[in-house]
Amino acid sequence: MGTEDFGNQCLSAKDMDDFLSTFIYHYQDTSAESGGTRVGFAPVGGEVVLNSRYVMRAPRVSKAPEIFCAAPLDGKYFCLLCEGLMLDATLLTPCGHYFCASCLSPEFFSKRGANPKCPHCHRHVDCRKAGTHPLPARDLREALSKLRVYCPFSLTYDVCSGRFVRATVSPTGRSRTCDLQQQQEQQLEGDLKRRRFCAESMALKDLKSHASSCVYRPIPCPFRTDGCREIVVSRYLKRHRRSCRFNVNTELCEKCGFRIGMDDSMASHRENKCCPPCPYAEYGCTERMRHADLDDHLATCPFGQKDVQDVIRRPPAPLPPPPNSTKEGDTCGTEGRGGGMRRRKRRRKRRKEEEEEEERGGGKRRKDEEEEVEERGGRGGRRGGGKRRKEEEEEEEEEEEEEERGGRGAAAVTSIKRRRSQSLEFSCPVGGGIRRREGGNYVRGGGRGGGGSFNSSQCALVE
Repeated sequence: MGTEDFGNQCLSAKDMDDFLSTFIYHYQDTSAESGGTRVGFAPVGGEVVLNSRYVMRAPRVSKAPEIFCAAPLDGKYFCLLCEGLMLDATLLTPCGHYFCASCLSPEFFSKRGANPKCPHCHRHVDCRKAGTHPLPARDLREALSKLRVYCPFSLTYDVCSGRFVRATVSPTGRSRTCDLQQQQEQQLEGDLKRRRFCAESMALKDLKSHASSCVYRPIPCPFRTDGCREIVVSRYLKRHRRSCRFNVNTELCEKCGFRIGMDDSMASHRENKCCPPCPYAEYGCTERMRHADLDDHLATCPFGQKDVQDVIRRPPAPLPPPPNSTKEGDTCGTEGRGGGMRRRKRRRKRRKEEEEEEERGGGKRRKDEEEEVEERGGRGGRRGGGKRRKEEEEEEEEEEEEEERGGRGAAAVTSIKRRRSQSLEFSCPVGGGIRRREGGNYVRGGGRGGGGSFNSSQCALVE
């Protein structure tokens, strides 16, 4: 941008900010979460730190002194409306106030418009008369064009403070209090910065031409369409092109799938850089290593163990059946568990009915039954009835415990049925004689009255 550009057609501060927004810039992250100083490149609007709210922005000329010298600028260089630098300063008469030409409304420059007012003092400006319309403030524009500014690529965006800071590239002076190791670290840091950052300053009028051709401006790799995501400093672009593995003009290594740089050979690449995948990649290993490190990796790779490979080769197990489904082998057990529960409910119901019947029957009926039982061994019968109830309660408890332990259905039910199917002898007051239970049915085993069915509630167990 020459001095003549600061005439009627000079760039505004906003135009300069838009121009600087087209570049890629350095950034540094010194937050505690980063675990140390992180540096890198990012385009304007791109994420500076992954998965965060920090995005790269451009250094702003309109908001000095970010890109200007540290000395504060006079307030007369700033617009009264936008408070930015008036690179396209314009003078209003007769009030004599300065504004950016881009901040004034179009009516100030129209010969047919009404008489507008100064935005600051509200005095009328007659734009229809010669010499009263806004004039370029040449003296102010000339002064701004000579201001010394830093190269945008001598700055780095500080993530923590959210602003650009200078990357000092001058060597640090030695001090008696600094030991040799600290001096070496400072010297190394200065060398790295000298290789990555520009150290020039120039007049504002030369900023645009310098930024367009600065050898320290970060640019993307020309093979980004082929997959390269590297951002390199312009002065090292030729070196990167010769070693970029996405350069289609270089030889492809069949072992690792990477391309060999122009300055490298196949033998040197396979000896030092070739990183083929692990031989156990088919089992899930994602490691890549140099040929020299392959033996060490194979000795510790978990996917090389035979038992791991067998597990990976093994077909997936079938899905378990739904909770309500029943296999053929489990039918008996399921029925046994369900049947046992139903029998317990029936016994509890029958016992409850007997107790209610005894309460309703009154003393006479109970007395007659006791006398009749006493005649036929009644006391033993009552003791037998109590013993029968006790055995039934014990059976219920055993069945419940069996079901809580998992039961295994068929075996438990079979044992319970076998125990119940044993013949038990009863003393029956109806028809006399001794009755016994076989297979769940009560039959007469002798005595008076012969065979026939009867109510088991009227019988007592004979000890």
